[in-house]
Amino acid sequence: MPSRYAWKDAIGIILVIGTVFCLSYTIGANAWWYSKEAIHDDACTLGHSFTMGLDFDLDYMNEVSLGKYAKSYRGTPPVPPGIGVLSAPFVAFFSIFDRMAEHPVIQNHAQYFGSWAFFAVGLSSSFYFLMGAYLYYRGLRSLIDISPAFVFLLCTGTGILFYVLMRPLMAHAFEFFNYALCFFASVQLYREESRRQWLYALLAAIAVTLAWLTRLHAIFPVLFPPLALLGLMLTMQTFDRGTFLAKTAQYVLALVPCFAVAIALMYGIYAGPAPKLDSYGNIYSYVPVYTTFIAFVGDVIALVASRLALLPVILVGNSFPLWCFMPIAFFGVGALLFHGGTSARRHGQRTLWIAWTLLAVLYMAGPIAAVLLWRMPGSAYGFRYLYPLVPLGFLGFTLWRLRAGAQKSVVSRVVIAALLVTSIFGTLAPVAFNSNPAWGYTQSPINEFGLKEGVSARDNLYRTIAWMEHPSFLRVAIGYGPAFAFLPRTSPEVAGKQAFIHANTYVQVYIMCALWATVALAFAFHALRNKPAQHGARVSAISFIPVMVVFLSIWHICFVYYQHRPEVASKLLEHAASLRDTIEAERKEKGSYPVQQDFLPIETAENNVQFLYRSDGTNYKLIVLNAPDANVVTLFHPDERDPSRPWWAYGYWTKDARKW
Repeated sequence: MPSRYAWKDAIGIILVIGTVFCLSYTIGANAWWYSKEAIHDDACTLGHSFTMGLDFDLDYMNEVSLGKYAKSYRGTPPVPPGIGVLSAPFVAFFSIFDRMAEHPVIQNHAQYFGSWAFFAVGLSSSFYFLMGAYLYYRGLRSLIDISPAFVFLLCTGTGILFYVLMRPLMAHAFEFFNYALCFFASVQLYREESRRQWLYALLAAIAVTLAWLTRLHAIFPVLFPPLALLGLMLTMQTFDRGTFLAKTAQYVLALVPCFAVAIALMYGIYAGPAPKLDSYGNIYSYVPVYTTFIAFVGDVIALVASRLALLPVILVGNSFPLWCFMPIAFFGVGALLFHGGTSARRHGQRTLWIAWTLLAVLYMAGPIAAVLLWRMPGSAYGFRYLYPLVPLGFLGFTLWRLRAGAQKSVVSRVVIAALLVTSIFGTLAPVAFNSNPAWGYTQSPINEFGLKEGVSARDNLYRTIAWMEHPSFLRVAIGYGPAFAFLPRTSPEVAGKQAFIHANTYVQVYIMCALWATVALAFAFHALRNKPAQHGARVSAISFIPVMVVFLSIWHICFVYYQHRPEVASKLLEHAASLRDTIEAERKEKGSYPVQQDFLPIETAENNVQFLYRSDGTNYKLIVLNAPDANVVTLFHPDERDPSRPWWAYGYWTKDARKW
């Protein structure tokens, strides 16, 4: 018999998925939709996907990765092949239409624009994310009573939408699925008592193997199935040593053939007889050469330990803090550690609880160490390497709900309301991040790779809030994604974008919409036929509304602070104004501006910030270059934004020198 909340859940999940899809896909999905020349990680993805899905071989000599990307990486794509393994079935199927239409991508993979094979990679990204969200929901619903809309928002609140719909050629949507499959299989392995235990043990092994193939440093998720098994058994007070060891042994045995196949694939790609280019370039040239493995490990541990003080930046910094950009990891892992640290006194089994908590800490050590090694734990690169914490967060949330039982205390309601509010923000933030060029990857030092110690995603949280509340947000964003294809041709948002519309544009948009609609219905039907559970996890308006008001107040204060920050705190802009006054004073005294035929620095500030000046005597232009506050100043001071360098330089000039 369905739960009395079933119809509300069904309607809620359809509305939530529809709203999220419209916001993300029709507003912000520009980077993939406009792509005509793949570079960097995107090219590696296409290289793996096309060689496995189009050519059915491991010969990368004719792949996209040998195009523009070869300027940096000369050889077989250094990005792991897991994304190619997962997307290859989609590429193989949709390439049938390319073969029927004789699309040039079949013979020349670099000519992929408008092809069904290229669209298949993006479609597979959405498929695996949606399947991952569904698996999380099925795993959670088998243990606790929880709304599908809430689970979906917990998933989208991880910031994953940016990589699902806006950069689907990145690996994160695929690793999100891998971890979700691992979570679901681990829960089912705990619940199953029949011979189907082997099936779920195998699924868990496949999941962690795919996770490793997708992200080579993600080896610590191999600990998740026994961690989930032990945690659920101890929490539900059903621990039996023989049962736990038997199920863990099944999982370990299943790992052997899975990793054997994965290692064979890696060998075939990187060390096997398949043709390679002559050299691999200098991507690894900055890695020191160690005589022993122990020396290498020792240096890595010392480096990570020296940066442990940066952990607060990861959790509550002002760039990509986990508390609002990945709240399920922040709140869930916190709940897990609290649960492990306090349960020994309540339920006994102290040694096992301590061992379980230490195992969880060991699991977390992997992704956190990877972030600290990037030297930029507050950046987008540091933030996105923490996705292995998501299944751990869901596990912690589940154990916390199981421990609370059917009790609905004030603290419980407030925590869930905070989790929901921050997840909504984490869902909307990628749209704001992607719809403003000042926030995009490679546009500025905001998201640099980490090669500069002092550069990070400085104040990204404030900038995101400011842009979401800026009057131009929707106007700029609405034509920034595939939605422009449906706007009137006279609309200013369509100007200059006709080249991005191809013969398959509209059909591909409809297929993507159909995929999301189908999954929304699958969620809804499962909610309708679900039996009522014993543990409520819904949020009443009494808790949600005040928490929402508090968060909105905090965010608005941040917005007001940051909106006025250029006037108050931008010493660079003030200094540029003083230089301008000096130049104007010299003109009044001598009758002309100081002549300088090309842009040359007249002054250099800290962090290589340069004041560049050019003049022919009659006109002049003074700009500030490499300024860390350039994006904010240009956003809120459009008159000082350099029209020739609109997002990374600002200053002063005469009318005729405006376009210099």
